[in-house]
Amino acid sequence: MTPHLFFDLGTLNDILDAFETATVSWVFNLYPIALATFFTLASIELAWSLFRHVLSTSSTIEGLLDLVVRKILAFSFSYYVLYFAPAIVPLILNSFQKAGTAATGIDALRPSTFLAVGCSLAATFLAQANSMGVLLDPFASNVLVIASFTTVALFALMSAIILMTLIESYLLIPCAVFLLPFSATRWTASITDGLFAHAFALGLRLLLLMLVGGVLKNFLQVWADQAQNSNLLISPIAYIGFCGQLLCLTLVLWNVPRLARAIIRPTVSLHLTPRVGDN
Repeated sequence: MTPHLFFDLGTLNDILDAFETATVSWVFNLYPIALATFFTLASIELAWSLFRHVLSTSSTIEGLLDLVVRKILAFSFSYYVLYFAPAIVPLILNSFQKAGTAATGIDALRPSTFLAVGCSLAATFLAQANSMGVLLDPFASNVLVIASFTTVALFALMSAIILMTLIESYLLIPCAVFLLPFSATRWTASITDGLFAHAFALGLRLLLLMLVGGVLKNFLQVWADQAQNSNLLISPIAYIGFCGQLLCLTLVLWNVPRLARAIIRPTVSLHLTPRVGDN
């Protein structure tokens, strides 16, 4: 019987695909709740505004009609955004990803690719060192083993950065559907402030990850080709230097979220309504 691994190196991609599939179910289940919440809050907001207008000493029929028209326009815009939110948020994120694809040629970010390359490099280096008898030297053996674990850990960190960003993009869609109904009242409208600004910032982060990933892809290909060269033997000291270079590249990838926040500052927000009709 052929043995099988309990976990393979494609598990991270499977986790990502599971979140993508679950997003559809989450949106489908939350959508009726979001619509019911919106109409309830909109009714409360309209009733309160009409109540204030009627009690005002300067209330007129023209003012009442103006108030109703402004409320209808505000509610219509908020409802439109809510109704198409399952398409608008992915459209924002996909536009950045398409820009990254056009710039780098990478179709998609797949975290398992980075982890698989790291494990392959570490295993190949150890196998070649063992075949050459290098592991018989205690010092060289300890250095190579530690460096191999470091290589896998750094590649795993790269994979985790990509994985968390992509999962965040999937979680943002049901969150937008659930939170957008609160734009219907003056008391809860601030909850939705910055929702689409965060979508743009996340899209920019995906774009930057694809740009950096496009550069790393070239290095991964070169390292994979060198690792398969049976005539090439890396010394323990050179392996330490390789880990240092890998750490620098990992920090570049780690710095992408900070760069995205610096370009699109969190203080910037896109308001859906001017406090629900400026009443």
